[in-house]
Amino acid sequence: MPLTPGILWTLNGSRFNKSVMTTGVSLVAMQWLYWLQSTDECIDSQGNRIQLQHKYHRGEKKIGPYEIDGYMEKDGEHYFYEFNGCKFHPGCCVPDSEILNAKSKRRHWIGKEKYLRSIGTLYVITECEWEIMIRNQCVIDSQTDMPRIMVSDTQESLLGAISSGEVFGFAVLDLETPESVRESFGDFLFPPIIRKMKVTEDMLSPYMEERVNMRQGKCEFDTLVQTYNGKQLFLITPLIQFYLKLGLVASNVTQFIQYIPGKALKPFTQKVYNMRCDASREKDEAKSTTAKLFGNSGYGKTGENVESHTRVKYVDEKNFLKEASKPFFKKETEITNENGEPILFEMKFDKKIVKDDKPVHFCVAILQYSKLLFMNFMYFLHDHLEPGSFKPVYCDTGKIMLF
Repeated sequence: MPLTPGILWTLNGSRFNKSVMTTGVSLVAMQWLYWLQSTDECIDSQGNRIQLQHKYHRGEKKIGPYEIDGYMEKDGEHYFYEFNGCKFHPGCCVPDSEILNAKSKRRHWIGKEKYLRSIGTLYVITECEWEIMIRNQCVIDSQTDMPRIMVSDTQESLLGAISSGEVFGFAVLDLETPESVRESFGDFLFPPIIRKMKVTEDMLSPYMEERVNMRQGKCEFDTLVQTYNGKQLFLITPLIQFYLKLGLVASNVTQFIQYIPGKALKPFTQKVYNMRCDASREKDEAKSTTAKLFGNSGYGKTGENVESHTRVKYVDEKNFLKEASKPFFKKETEITNENGEPILFEMKFDKKIVKDDKPVHFCVAILQYSKLLFMNFMYFLHDHLEPGSFKPVYCDTGKIMLF
């Protein structure tokens, strides 16, 4: 799964601009912290590497009233790492007159520095000092946990890093299936790219046109289709690797969102798997269904549309008009007793504040992996079954072709 806040790569001319996808930290600060993580600074006296805690790993450590850019406990001692951007922290190369609230920031830093030095070891670097280290090639990027965070990348270098598995995340790019690759599929007419697009009447075969007319009466609609080519597709890197190995050509990469991959859902998925195995051994259909719903709801929660959430309130007739006049009132449902007499109103209100805290990128990743598993299975059949053994069969909807 895509862990950490993302690093957004946006194509600007021939190279990518990179920026952090969170607040309260800068890309250069994260470069320094990831570089520190790769040095001997983070190895204790027993030779164990210690993971720095920072904005992209468990969030910034809060000690007393202060949040720390980077923190670790090594050999029983506290170590603090502070990155001071020249445009935000007084006392470096930018005059106070050009820094917002310079006096209060200076007072805050004096208090923070004194407090941290009193309880542990504090290391401080300014942005201009870090830039000098980069210019003098005093840093190494290849060994950092966030690969290529200090590299100026082109489309060619990014595609190479995706192909080799060096970087992980989502890319927006074009894909094309060369004619020679299509011909190599033989009678396996199963386009590999699954995407959503508008289908018009001129794209439909007579059979499909008849099926569409029977079901919905119009021949122009948005639906999922399988194609050989696609422009500006949003794809996870393992799926892109599959397409490249298949022989497809990737180009025009306009954006990339980089993450550190990890198995964050492993305990949850293992629990669901064990539940279903136990249910199968016990021949307990109810338990099997429960496990299935448990797993499906876990996925659904990651992509939940919180904007549709409402607040429900039950009121009597006396208070109905008062509640209905409120600006966030949406609709009501009358509740009656067994004699049909009204007793209460169920009233729905839009929420005044909606907190969007769902990991939507997990939901997208799961859907992308489902495409990858499906395609892997189909092309495995193609490689291992006898040529000419594929027979197209249309299901009732006329939309899915099975073999």
